[in-house]
Amino acid sequence: MSSASLRSLILKTTHPKTVLSTTLRLITPASSIYKSTEEETGFKGGPFWGFVWPGSYGLARWIGEKPEVVRGKRVLDFAAGCGLSGFAALSAGASHVVFNDIDTAAVSAVTINAAVNGLGEDDPSWSTVSENLIGTSVDADVIIAGDVCYEADLARDVVEWLTTGEREGGEH
Repeated sequence: MSSASLRSLILKTTHPKTVLSTTLRLITPASSIYKSTEEETGFKGGPFWGFVWPGSYGLARWIGEKPEVVRGKRVLDFAAGCGLSGFAALSAGASHVVFNDIDTAAVSAVTINAAVNGLGEDDPSWSTVSENLIGTSVDADVIIAGDVCYEADLARDVVEWLTTGEREGGEH
């Protein structure tokens, strides 16, 4: 699916909701795809980006309560989904947030949500990356990762990657 088609589909199937002072385009009970299957929506793996997951919500609240953790720092929002945690980091004064998700629909959703919150695509405070970063070295002072440990193999790989990064001097 082209990025323009994906963007159009996301805009058509989501509604603006404010979560912790951030407005996000989310799938709600009023959305046409709220109870749809993967085949019906056309979103590979499901539209996980269309919901605020508990880990992302918790991270966003934590960042709001402890902004010094990200203030003035380069932040990687790993498996960003709708981007709530990364937007919380930007609101708390992060110098730059990279929103990362291997789902290109999530990256499109983050771009839409950035625009909803007044951040243009050319704004230097944020960017997106859609590649799998597990096992790679990333240029970030802080890595935030919410709901990423729901499958055993993935959890093992993520924890190993984050632990290795911590030994290299980063904060996670």
